[in-house]
Amino acid sequence: MTKTKISKRLIAIFMALMLVFASGFTTFAATKAELEKKQADLKTKQNNLKNQLKAVRNQEAAAQEAYDDIMELIQANKEEIEVLNQYIVELNKEIADTEANIAAKDAEIHDDYERFKKRLRSLYMAGDMTGGLEVILCSNSFEDMLSASVYARSFAKYDQHLIDVLTSDREGYVLQKQEIEKNRKETEAKKAEIAAKKEENDALAAEAKKKLQDIKKQEAKLEALSAQYEKDMESASAQIAALARQAKDDENTSSGPVSFIWPCPSCYRVSSYFGMRTLLGTTRMHYGIDIPAAGGSKIRAAAAGTVLKTGWDAKGYGNYAMINHGSGMVTVYAHMKSAPIVSTGQKVAQGQTIGYVGTTGRSTGNHLHFEIRKNGKAVNPLGYV
Repeated sequence: MTKTKISKRLIAIFMALMLVFASGFTTFAATKAELEKKQADLKTKQNNLKNQLKAVRNQEAAAQEAYDDIMELIQANKEEIEVLNQYIVELNKEIADTEANIAAKDAEIHDDYERFKKRLRSLYMAGDMTGGLEVILCSNSFEDMLSASVYARSFAKYDQHLIDVLTSDREGYVLQKQEIEKNRKETEAKKAEIAAKKEENDALAAEAKKKLQDIKKQEAKLEALSAQYEKDMESASAQIAALARQAKDDENTSSGPVSFIWPCPSCYRVSSYFGMRTLLGTTRMHYGIDIPAAGGSKIRAAAAGTVLKTGWDAKGYGNYAMINHGSGMVTVYAHMKSAPIVSTGQKVAQGQTIGYVGTTGRSTGNHLHFEIRKNGKAVNPLGYV
């Protein structure tokens, strides 16, 4: 063999090895790009969310201030009503005292009137008075007697002053009572007005409180969403880092052919094959095969490798796992009953249990959806297992 031929052969081998290594990174690059796009989208959403949170927190501060102002008004209403209630109690006491004074004055006038009649009677008996005395003595009340005052003044001028004083005192008490009652009515009206304002403020306070509670609920929801975005971004970063470490590890992995075994030892039947198919009224490409094993059956790694990704896809795979076997070969296991029992970046051996058969995601019953991808492109798994 000539030196030229040897050089050409070495170059061909080197190019083949480079192609193998390059193909080994195809899936990594695609997955890394997807994760980076997801991370960028999450960051955009997070920034938008922060702006929303800022606006909501400003609304919360304004609503809290409005609520506090209303509560101050309500407290002022309560204090004013309390003062008025105390004032009404005092007025009621004044009215009661005045009524007692009027009653006492009436009794005093009655007693003086009786004494006055006795004196008149004594004068009559002594023969000192005649004429209108009968009218006075037959009067039924002090008022009746006063109506005949033309007679009384001619009989006892010295008693008239006393009668006038008593009458004036009684009239003064009556006027005082009327004034107090008027004051009480005005106070009651003012109290009713303030009570009506308080009722309006109570309604405003209830409305402001509900608004504040709604804003706080919205804020809590946004904060929870923000925390989830942060968590998702951290997860994406961790996956990108794991993919980078894996890619580096794959540089030292054997680039020889990968040997696969059947991924579901409890069932060797295929219910849906690789290729175009119609499912739920839609015709589309089926990128793997479906193995109709019973729910809970073990799923095993078809070959040794590193877990590329695990996750959840509500509209497709459901719970799934992806394993990188080197040489550009990746297997996918979908519709697992629950989350895979392996994690991203974990090394797995051929035949190792990685999860259990289920019907999560876009699925019509328990089965394992199994794919093999070569250099990022789906191939018929039956050509390898």
